[in-house]
Amino acid sequence: DPVPDYRLKMGARLEPTGQLGGWWRDSVSAPLNEVLAGCTVVDPLPQEHRAAFLPDRGSLAAYLCVNLVDANGASGGHAAKAAKGRLVRHLVETCPMSSRVPQTVMAFRDGPYRAVIE
Repeated sequence: DPVPDYRLKMGARLEPTGQLGGWWRDSVSAPLNEVLAGCTVVDPLPQEHRAAFLPDRGSLAAYLCVNLVDANGASGGHAAKAAKGRLVRHLVETCPMSSRVPQTVMAFRDGPYRAVIE
C-alpha cells in the first residue's frame, strides 16, 4: 500500500522520544560539525529547527544565530521567511571574508526587517 504524504513539524512531540529536534540532534550534529570545522556558520533557522543541531563551538570558527525583527524588535516569524532567504543570498554574494560576516549580517535590511545576532 502506498504511504500517504504526511509532514510532521519539527516542534511535534512524540512520546517517548520527545520533540523531533532532540530526536534528530545526534544524527545531524556529528556529521555537520565534522564538515563545518573551521567554518563560520550563520543559522537563520527557527528555534524548533535549530534544536536539531548542537554546534561544536570549539571546532567552528564562529556560530551566529540570526533572526529578523521588525522596527519594534518583534520577531518576523513566518512572514520573514523570504527575507531570511535574501539574507543568505546576500551573504553568499557579497561577503568574501568570514571575518566580515557579523558586520554584513547586522547591516542587512529587507523591507520592515533588520537582522540581529542572538
